[in-house]
Amino acid sequence: MLRKSPLDIAGVEIQDSFFEFINGKLTNINIRLNDAAGYDAVNAEMARLYGEPVTEELNNGVTMNSWEFQAEYPVKAALMGYPGEEEGKSASGSFQVSYIWFGAEE
Repeated sequence: MLRKSPLDIAGVEIQDSFFEFINGKLTNINIRLNDAAGYDAVNAEMARLYGEPVTEELNNGVTMNSWEFQAEYPVKAALMGYPGEEEGKSASGSFQVSYIWFGAEE
């Protein structure tokens, strides 16, 4: 079950977002950010809140930063995008943030 909902993270304008529930539990939030500045702001806010991420280079030069921590339930958060301005990478595209956890629907 998907639900669209407004969301504000790190004061960044959100292009689009949806929340996914399975068996009444929130399992995923996907957010599309408008630009690289949004990516950098969200990445900095996540690092401030949860410490330095584990960084992986994925296919096609995509960078994924991920955090795992214990809240009321285990949380895994990942931020993916093209954060650099290296040749062939866009610093002004859309980026996706996925927060994946299992917990009660609010």
